[in-house]
Amino acid sequence: MAVITNSNARSLGAFGLLMLLAACDETDETLQDAADSLSPSIGDLARNARVCPNHSYVTIAGADGAGDTHLDLLAADESSGGAWLGGTIADPITLGKFEVAPSGGTDAFLAKLDACGAPIWARSFGATGDETALSLQTDADGNAYVLGTLDGTVDFGSGPISGEGPGFDAFVLKLDADGDVVWSKHIHTTDGVALTTNITTDKEGNVLVLGHLEGAVSFGDATVDSSTVTGFLARIDASGATDWAIGLGLGSDLHPLDVETTSAGEIFVAGEDARGVGIFAQSITTEGVVSWTQSFRASGQFLEQFFDMTVAADDSPILVGRGFLKQGGDESADTPYFVAKLGDLGEPTWVQFGDQPFTRVAAHSDGSFVLGTERCEDVSKPKPTGCAVAISRRDADGNLVGSHDVIGEASLEALDLDTNGRPLIQGLASGKVRVGGASAIADERDFYVGRLLH
Repeated sequence: MAVITNSNARSLGAFGLLMLLAACDETDETLQDAADSLSPSIGDLARNARVCPNHSYVTIAGADGAGDTHLDLLAADESSGGAWLGGTIADPITLGKFEVAPSGGTDAFLAKLDACGAPIWARSFGATGDETALSLQTDADGNAYVLGTLDGTVDFGSGPISGEGPGFDAFVLKLDADGDVVWSKHIHTTDGVALTTNITTDKEGNVLVLGHLEGAVSFGDATVDSSTVTGFLARIDASGATDWAIGLGLGSDLHPLDVETTSAGEIFVAGEDARGVGIFAQSITTEGVVSWTQSFRASGQFLEQFFDMTVAADDSPILVGRGFLKQGGDESADTPYFVAKLGDLGEPTWVQFGDQPFTRVAAHSDGSFVLGTERCEDVSKPKPTGCAVAISRRDADGNLVGSHDVIGEASLEALDLDTNGRPLIQGLASGKVRVGGASAIADERDFYVGRLLH
């Protein structure tokens, strides 16, 4: 590349300079200085061209206070190429030019980032009690859905709801692209205890809500009642009405933790035995009928844990966790972490093992998938101290294609793929953190959002 100086930047022109910046794979400070010499506005355009849309980025969310704030939710925005960031805040959060503080104890938090990682808006949802955000999903129309819990009375913008039952009450919010509440759904424990765990969306714009209960839980227009501890699943349509709500027929120790849908509307649920002795998966039809349940009992060698699930391009579930899935593993080997693809009846079609924890997984439309790996030197220390993150791409059979490390002390809390299949990652960071060709400085226990190119 020819040398660009402040003196010849003007002859090149703003457009030509921006084209050079957009073509660079990494940050070029000489080009940036030349752009700044033209005018501050051209300099700002250059910064955007340098990282967007064909470059990696990293964005820092600064957290005031200690460990009661958790930004651990991330979802790609299909309509814009950006991302949604969510979590629970107990203290003020600074994200770009936005500073958001909770109204009371804790609030649900949500922010939208553009395709360059720049914050578009950020806001909290809550009142004087404790509200939390547990799960975040998006749909193809640019809407977002938040599952959370509430304590007391709160009005999210579509009327007040009160969490005054004997158990843990929850809510689902539908928000438009500007962060305005379209509707809110109250999930009310009328008797006993109910805990919501996750949500997802399907191609029709429905929302699937997963949890487990003992007693009765009401969605306002549907109720699930069980005298024993079991899982439950409900489908809410795009207008906020409940299509159906069912018990999953699980034993008292089986906790459903994740839910995903296929292109045809089939629903997969996965979770673990709370005693650490097994993992399970289920298939549910679009009408809310359980079609199969597959349990994977422990080997006795390691604690069995479920971490995450995605749906491959061929509509098969892919699970990651700790254990041996009852078959295919050498129980004497020191490689307890697995990634596995399940077949039509939930049987493993292949299993890959490793000695590093595969904690997050996301599927690409070309049949490949991306694994997120997190390893901490001392799990007794608060993250991200001594933690390292690696992102690897695997082919349809689970074989390694390539990998990238996140440089610096960082944890991995969430993983998704953007509209071009590039990994979006989120977690805690401390000090300098580098994601691909982008880097930023985080204070102790700040949060980061990043995008890799491969």
